[in-house]
Amino acid sequence: MINVERQQTLQVAIDTLHRLLSNPINLPQLLPRIKRVEIGKRDGSEIPVVAHISVGLPGAQRYPGIFRVMSSEIVFEAQRPLLVLARWQLRPEGTATHVSAQLRIDFGAMLKPFSRLGGRHALTALERDIASEMEESLRRAERLAQG
Repeated sequence: MINVERQQTLQVAIDTLHRLLSNPINLPQLLPRIKRVEIGKRDGSEIPVVAHISVGLPGAQRYPGIFRVMSSEIVFEAQRPLLVLARWQLRPEGTATHVSAQLRIDFGAMLKPFSRLGGRHALTALERDIASEMEESLRRAERLAQG
């Protein structure tokens, strides 16, 4: 399992950042492994989303999931082909916003075939790449929210 968490204070108001993050159409701009999204009809705080994600498997795979929007948290969760959880928790910090971002990918049954492609080293390298991408995603979110 890969679990990457990053925290950063972004120089943007919480309502502006929340608007950016709570629209699933922005996912490909924020997370480089998401190539595109298909968005279903909103039902309360949940939006069905199919994210086309490139991680661990050749090409971009379809990840049908749920995008949840709450007042201080935005979550995308998919169960297959791999378990993927992306979470942003927002907290006001003066005129800025403190963001806790998490990306978890559980390879489950795919871990054995994936390990054949390069073993633990490949998984460690992927985790390092995802950590770097997450840091860039936070900087990108700040730039996009600032306009």
